Amino acid sequence: KMEGSTEAQPANERPSDYDIVQYGNEIRAQQNNIPYVGAMETLESLRKEYEAGNDVFLRKINKLEEHYCNLRRTRGDGNCFYRAFIFAYLEHLLVSGDKGEADRFARVIQGWKPKLVESGIQELVFEDAMELLLEQVSNITNGSLGLEALEGAYREDLASNLVVMLLRMVVSAEIRRREDFFLPFIMGMYDDPPVSVDA
Repeated sequence: KMEGSTEAQPANERPSDYDIVQYGNEIRAQQNNIPYVGAMETLESLRKEYEAGNDVFLRKINKLEEHYCNLRRTRGDGNCFYRAFIFAYLEHLLVSGDKGEADRFARVIQGWKPKLVESGIQELVFEDAMELLLEQVSNITNGSLGLEALEGAYREDLASNLVVMLLRMVVSAEIRRREDFFLPFIMGMYDDPPVSVDA
């Protein structure tokens, strides 16, 4: 079979490297058409997606409707949890106007700095992302960042990905800091326990 051929392969034959790369490129192209953070939608839009499908999903949507009326979709790019979490949290601060919570969160963010440095991450690597997130919280508090601007920031590559990178570093540092606590969650995933690399 020629490389790059679209001819169907037998079930036991491994796809060629070319086919794997092409498939990856197709997935990335599809993902690029989905915003990092979508517009607000009703749960009814989710129900319509699944109404001809799985009854379990429909029951879960009904359960969601008992407490929620809207949703936002996020791009399923491996960073969707981090992006969805931080956007929802900042949107909550914006909508609620809870200055006390915003101030508390700003202090938490500032408290991450020594923990990240202690975990071996150079300040130069995360300082821009931390400044950006602190600025967003400050602008929410002083009223200079509205919902449309927040949505715009999290739909744009640079700002959105910087904050996601920061959150990933915080999680990584916390897992390393509390390795004994987290080790049971990954036991059995490796033949040997994970190795820590010290500088």
